[in-house]
Amino acid sequence: MNPVNKYHTFLSHSHSDADLVEQIAKKLQDEYQLEVFLDKWILVPGQPFPQALSKGLDEAETCTIFIGSNTPTGWFRNEVDKALNKQAKDSSFRVIPVLLPNANDSFVGDFLELRTWIKFKSGIEEPEALHQLVSGIVGRPPGRIDGSVTRQTAIKLTVVPQRSLSEIIGRQEDLQNLRMVMLDDRPVVLVNGMGGIGKTTLAEGYMVEYGNEYRHLVWLNAESGFKEAVVSNYRLTENLKLKETPADQKFDAILFELDRLPGPNLMIIDNATCEFATYRDVIPQTPNWHILLTSRERIGAYIPMELDFLTEEYAMSLFKEHCDILTDEEVRTIVRKLEKHTLVVEIVAKAATRNRWSYAVAMSALEEDANTDVKTKRSDDKAIDRIKTYLISLFNISRLNANERWILKQFCGLPGNYITFEFLYKLLHIDKLEWKDKFASSLENLYESGYLQKNEAGNYKMHAVLKETFKTSLKPGLSDMSELIENVSELIFLDQSKDNPVDKFPFMPFGETLLELFPEDESSEIAALKSNLALVYKDLGDYEKARDLLEGALKSDLQNFGELHPNVARSQSNLALVYQDLGIMKRPGIYWKGALKKRFAKLWRTPS
Repeated sequence: MNPVNKYHTFLSHSHSDADLVEQIAKKLQDEYQLEVFLDKWILVPGQPFPQALSKGLDEAETCTIFIGSNTPTGWFRNEVDKALNKQAKDSSFRVIPVLLPNANDSFVGDFLELRTWIKFKSGIEEPEALHQLVSGIVGRPPGRIDGSVTRQTAIKLTVVPQRSLSEIIGRQEDLQNLRMVMLDDRPVVLVNGMGGIGKTTLAEGYMVEYGNEYRHLVWLNAESGFKEAVVSNYRLTENLKLKETPADQKFDAILFELDRLPGPNLMIIDNATCEFATYRDVIPQTPNWHILLTSRERIGAYIPMELDFLTEEYAMSLFKEHCDILTDEEVRTIVRKLEKHTLVVEIVAKAATRNRWSYAVAMSALEEDANTDVKTKRSDDKAIDRIKTYLISLFNISRLNANERWILKQFCGLPGNYITFEFLYKLLHIDKLEWKDKFASSLENLYESGYLQKNEAGNYKMHAVLKETFKTSLKPGLSDMSELIENVSELIFLDQSKDNPVDKFPFMPFGETLLELFPEDESSEIAALKSNLALVYKDLGDYEKARDLLEGALKSDLQNFGELHPNVARSQSNLALVYQDLGIMKRPGIYWKGALKKRFAKLWRTPS
């Protein structure tokens, strides 16, 4: 719509046809997003209506004249005459005669014989007549109609991604929800979600399903910034005939020309960042434009449409779409391990087929940074050589500050369930940090940037895919995690004289996750954690798990302290008890003798 106009069309009609015209007006507005001037909707009670009607006609791009059974008289006749006079002065202004089902055809000859007219023969639900009317209002040829409405091909001002709707698994309901939100006349619709979850796929699906209901289409990738995406798009500049525009004027000139285009139009801005909020006052505006953003970040004051992970069944369907060499139960276990992350499920499935992976290899593919040599839509048809290496480039940490990186390192050592802010604050000893006052805002920034998830209760977690990625890109070390390790070890410590092992259950996953993060570490801190966790497993009856942990703790203690240290004696004593529980009689005696030897050696050195 031209910026000087408020309405796509002015609806002129006889009072006796008001109800029929209002029904058509609702269709034009609700189904085709056209702004219409209907006197019943616009005129303010008590306001002089001749001036308001005249102003409405001046602010419209077209005038649609509905002819029924009565001859146009009075104000209706005046509107017709004014519309025809306006067209005589401005050839771009269209006057569209529409015959209602009860119309007298002779009235067309009297007033509008030189214009192409539209006729609703049997009722206002006729798709052909409605299609012709919309075409007349937006100013495009209606095209061939063979018993059904032919959808017009929208003008693509940029390269527009093509994707078959059959490829979009598990997002049909999201696509319908997006359509409803887009019709809600918001200035910008933001689809929010974690990287690789399917935001771009959903936007492509919207473009395929509804693109031809728009006159012009624009697709921009704004990962490097919105302004850069606009001015660097050669196809957009060429189609708007702005190739010769000076570089410093090009951005404003492009936005100005886009805003002038007759609508409705669609602009999809993929991978937008927070900086887009600075352009909210200069982007093309509704109702002429629908603007759809996809982003892993929260942007300005835009209310996001949150895109969730696929359901387990849809994630399995996606996997099996690309891989049929594994059983259903194997596929189910794999997608659970990947926490139904759309992109990684697709990569692993394609790689499993291409490389004939076994179930075990597929299960460890992300952790091992396995070779894949596959392509996805997300990778722009460039081969993905290794899974984790590709994800590191996708989840870039270069924009994060030192505090945010430290927080992400801690989450690499935390289990995958949601954790309350209060428990995080206590567990990480935030009160000891110099930047403790910034912890809450840093945590929220990581959530808003898509690195952490947050549930409705305000609790935080890190997705398993990101955790594996950040283990490599951030390389959390023992020095980064010392407070966390010490605190978890204290929480797990079981005082046999007063503690109930059941009370330690909630903290066991924290200990296990830290041990998984440092599987080869021989430090005294990790040894203490192993020892404390082992005693809980012992009291729970999992003696084999307790034995493995205590053997690891003993090995570390011997290496760190030597044979005569009390820590070694304690580890040997605990290990002897576990071997006794396992029914192994010889080894407990060995460990008890060793433990007693350390204790006597200590007493021998102690002054009386």
